[in-house]
Amino acid sequence: GTRAHRGAEALAHRARDGTRAFLAHEMEVVYMMNMPFVNTAATGANINRLRIQAGMTVKDMQMIFGFTTPQAIYKWIHGTAMPTIDNMVILAAMLGVTIDDIVVVDTFTRKCG
Repeated sequence: GTRAHRGAEALAHRARDGTRAFLAHEMEVVYMMNMPFVNTAATGANINRLRIQAGMTVKDMQMIFGFTTPQAIYKWIHGTAMPTIDNMVILAAMLGVTIDDIVVVDTFTRKCG
């Protein structure tokens, strides 16, 4: 390829970590970044697995949180909603784990710039 193309390939090979790759296209530099996001389905599955592991029912959790219905907890388990940060802190304490043990963070690659 062209000199610019070879230079872009050299830069891409020299990128030290997986978070940045440099691509040149007609004098334009594009940064590729791995953007984190919460995988709600996997997080919900984690909540359910940890609940069972802790020997708790959804009703037990409902009572601890003071919810009038179990709907919010089922939404967490199904990944259609996430607990608020306050409820996540309570959930972690209730299950004897850390928030990092509950939340599943994945990444997707995105152009920046």
